[in-house]
Amino acid sequence: MSPKESRSNLGDSSRRSTLAVTRRSALGLGVGAAAAVLVGGCSDKTRTAATGGRLSKVPSHLAPPAVEGAIVSAVTGVPPGYVSLPHKLFRTTDAPFHGSRPVSSLSIAWGNPPNKLAKNAYWQELNAALGTAYNGIFVPFDAYDAKVATTLAGGDLPDVMELIPSATSDKAIQQGAFADLTDVLVGDGIKKYPNLRRIRPDQWQNSAVNGRIYGIPIDLPLFDMQWSYRSDWATKLGYPDPPKSPDDFLTVMSAISKGKPTGKQTYGIGGYGGSYGSSFSIFINAMFRVPNEWRLESDGSLTNAIDTDEYEQAVAFTVKLWKSGAFHPDAIALGDQGAKTLTMFTDNQVGLIKTGIAGAMTPPYVEMFARSDVRPLVPPGADGKGFAVPRTSGWYGRSVIPAKVGKDDKRLHEILQFIDFLAAPFGSRELATYMWGKEGVTYDLKNNFPLVRATGEIANDVVGFGGISEPFFYQSPGGRPAIERGVSYCEAMVKSSVANPVANIQSPTQTRMSTQLTNLQADYINQIVIGRRPMSDLAKYRGEWHRRGGGQIISELRRGLDKSKGH
Repeated sequence: MSPKESRSNLGDSSRRSTLAVTRRSALGLGVGAAAAVLVGGCSDKTRTAATGGRLSKVPSHLAPPAVEGAIVSAVTGVPPGYVSLPHKLFRTTDAPFHGSRPVSSLSIAWGNPPNKLAKNAYWQELNAALGTAYNGIFVPFDAYDAKVATTLAGGDLPDVMELIPSATSDKAIQQGAFADLTDVLVGDGIKKYPNLRRIRPDQWQNSAVNGRIYGIPIDLPLFDMQWSYRSDWATKLGYPDPPKSPDDFLTVMSAISKGKPTGKQTYGIGGYGGSYGSSFSIFINAMFRVPNEWRLESDGSLTNAIDTDEYEQAVAFTVKLWKSGAFHPDAIALGDQGAKTLTMFTDNQVGLIKTGIAGAMTPPYVEMFARSDVRPLVPPGADGKGFAVPRTSGWYGRSVIPAKVGKDDKRLHEILQFIDFLAAPFGSRELATYMWGKEGVTYDLKNNFPLVRATGEIANDVVGFGGISEPFFYQSPGGRPAIERGVSYCEAMVKSSVANPVANIQSPTQTRMSTQLTNLQADYINQIVIGRRPMSDLAKYRGEWHRRGGGQIISELRRGLDKSKGH
């Protein structure tokens, strides 16, 4: 999934208690464009933008600290879950960093920008904890690309930027706009920054550019989407068990559309985006084990997912779903409008919904997804072979530092200390400060669960600050049962996830043509699904894809893959 979409969200996150929007909440429910960085190129794709080359040596790694009551999975890439804050918080840095100069930062505000410093009790508390001023520039996601472009063009860069992969940002990295941190951080060099040591080796590798580190990878689960369905409707219609095959799934979804389990018209499925990365396409593709964008063949050749038999089976099955009446009649127009389809789900109009795992365990949705009549659903695999979902690269963006700062060792150390503070793990004083502020001032504890005071004059105080490097974890006012459900679901998905074999290889053509090729796919596949094009037009689509840049993308990725292996 590519970090190019917007991340609007209706829900909350482990960081908030009301309808405020944060990075985690945006990923949390994964509605609409919110899954941007989860997934790599359009809508909900599960790839972060390609970069290139492998690190010959990675920074040394330090396991997360033990926290009492933590729910820690043995599966790599599954976020830990925390039921409550420890009674005694531990320190992980030497903050406050007295003597450090103020730090300017550009990051995304997933909602309204925070209140100004003079009226922001949280911001004041954070500055006190840092020992210096956090001069934040908070940009709404819709304005983010334009802001990054103008900032880069102007040349006056902030000390640190939350940089999401795009054609503009990738070009800036290649042209040397940002500091090469490789020699500073690899091996034991990172020991000065203990919280950055907790970043996994695969995250450093997957975010490398031509075998070098040009930023701190920002944590992302290897999978964080969740599909749930109205099992009470299915039971009422005679299908008490979860679907075990694609045909079972078709039967249940079409029955919901035809059986009116509520006494009013309902539909099995809401929106359908048509492109590879749309949320429902991911589910269908998973049933037929469609590759994660690319398949590396035994002879070393690359095959795009659209050229595989599995993809053709997935499209043909979607046609059957449409003919069966399983979709809402406005499914194509709804596309991947996650916010709207979520509302349709909560309003008892549709029976299947995609959220994020984190969002399903946080307010205001935690109670709904804890109900016995709303059941998480893993994709039922075809032919009894199980399913395969696309795995993310474990990062969605980088915290980058301007090249000129990288030439000043003292200043570079100050900025890395700042980022290290914001990368502090759960249970630390640093994390409690930057995520919630000060108890009794900006947040309260309820059953030892932090609830931000997000109403009245301080409604937008705690927004946007942690996106630079905060670790991802699960937390829920629903307590241990809700967190355990989320961790368990994530484990099942990650265990059946597949990596993109060229996720860290750069293709300039792919970067340049991403939007056009995504639109080409949606145009063809949507028309095939609703019957306005014959299934045979899949061959025409494949040919058009190759002619409009796909063939060149394959050549570029193949060369990059050979180069990364030292060929």
